[in-house]
Amino acid sequence: MSDGLMNAAEYHRIAAVEREHWWFLGVRDVVDRTLRRPRWRLPEEPKILDVGCGTGGNLRHFIDTYHPSYAGGFDLSPLGIDYTRKQIHDADIYQSDLRHPELHEGQLDQDSTTAEIYT
Repeated sequence: MSDGLMNAAEYHRIAAVEREHWWFLGVRDVVDRTLRRPRWRLPEEPKILDVGCGTGGNLRHFIDTYHPSYAGGFDLSPLGIDYTRKQIHDADIYQSDLRHPELHEGQLDQDSTTAEIYT
């Protein structure tokens, strides 16, 4: 059975390219277009949680774009958490498991995950 952790080398690769790589930019564009639609529009200063925040690129984008009153992110990997904490100092970053998540904020306006797969 897998421990659910991604290979450490992949975290290093992602951290090196996630600000400019077409995949990450495309995912963020899809999320942004969705959140501009009336049905999905966020309130001013939303509360946002990035589930499986990895190295923090998407969470950084959410903070810069939506100016949340609460921004949080968790990941199973201590390495991912370390990367995220190094680039984001204005968010609640912690280790937790998607299968049994610990939530630090009770009511959220947006929780997101873009590519979490557990086996």
